[in-house]
Amino acid sequence: SIEEQVIVEETKPQITQEKIDYHIENDNLGEGTPKEKVRRNIDAIKVLRKLEDENRLANKEEQEILANYIGWGGLPDVFDESKANWSEEYKELKELLTDDEYKSARASTLTAFYTPPVVIKAMYKALQNMGLEQANILEPSCIT
Repeated sequence: SIEEQVIVEETKPQITQEKIDYHIENDNLGEGTPKEKVRRNIDAIKVLRKLEDENRLANKEEQEILANYIGWGGLPDVFDESKANWSEEYKELKELLTDDEYKSARASTLTAFYTPPVVIKAMYKALQNMGLEQANILEPSCIT
């Protein structure tokens, strides 16, 4: 209930750690084989769970791991229990995620695609080459 959530929130110790203003500088995010992408996603989920359990903010190294999370777009094999070559990752995800989180992640394989920095920079460069100097740009996939 909402009352229980409020009580739990009030009893959690407040985070007193200083926030790190993290900036992604890796232009190679999202690259790699499907197995490498899934491994980085799983590693990021593990870091997030640890941070939640310890009720603290991520340090610089943990932020690097979290920044490598690219979602599940184009990675449906990890959710297919019949794929023997994905059985380890399948089991690991089933253990890491709640049933609802797992269902949501599996459903996102068709809709949640990561756009690598190199593509984003190329798009902005193309717009600049066409004469665009300044504008508000809407990413249509952000609209729900």
